[in-house]
Amino acid sequence: SVAGWLLVDRPPVRILEGLITPEQATEIATSAVYDSGAGVPRRERGSVPAGAAAQHVRERVAAALGVDEELIEPLRVVRYSKRGQAFEAHVDWIADSQDPQLEQLGQRVATALVFLNDVARGVGGETDFPALGFVVTPRLGTALLWPNVGQDGRPLLEM
Repeated sequence: SVAGWLLVDRPPVRILEGLITPEQATEIATSAVYDSGAGVPRRERGSVPAGAAAQHVRERVAAALGVDEELIEPLRVVRYSKRGQAFEAHVDWIADSQDPQLEQLGQRVATALVFLNDVARGVGGETDFPALGFVVTPRLGTALLWPNVGQDGRPLLEM
């Protein structure tokens, strides 16, 4: 289904398998423009230019979240290409109430994380939800979707 299946229900974290094909994953990964001099040796971040695969992701994520496609942020990629690279623990909602992005863009209400490759279990690369007690091992084409705020618009601290 477009909504995927529910991994946990409070807060709802869903898995949507087959969001993209291997060919679309390759298009996104190879077309990404990586930030130069980002100063974060733990990972490489980049933006994804407009293209058929990027548009497909935007449409599928919008449908899964039940929002208009124009509300989907520009796609970003994170690449781990060197041993020891990692993404530190973080939240996807804007934590600082004084952050100017909050007034300009509003709170990020949900996140969709699309895996562009497979990762073997036990070698790292999992997405960890410590407050919810589970980890997800990346599978090419699979998306994780979760809310960042509750019905009242306040950030979900457990996310």
